Amino acid sequence: MIQRLSSIRLTYYSLWILVLVLALGTGLSLNQKEIFKALNHGDLYTWLAMVWQDYPLAAAWFLALGLIAVCLLANGICCCLSRQLVPARPLPLPHIRSR
Repeated sequence: MIQRLSSIRLTYYSLWILVLVLALGTGLSLNQKEIFKALNHGDLYTWLAMVWQDYPLAAAWFLALGLIAVCLLANGICCCLSRQLVPARPLPLPHIRSR
């Protein structure tokens, strides 16, 4: 499981999806400036509850952004762990013969 989460392919696709989601967010912010300004002035839970009812696309965009961020975080942690755990394995002891 760690090997799949630490793959460079997952990183590559996650970054491309992040670029597309951010571009979609830019397009959304041009049309709906008040929604994104409200995000800066209130807490996140209240904003999501308000936006989910009136503008579900903006709420889905924000949740997708968070999901991609969590995916990249898990990818980075697993990548670091898999690269550091391999050299940290104990070396086998040489067989010592008794006389």
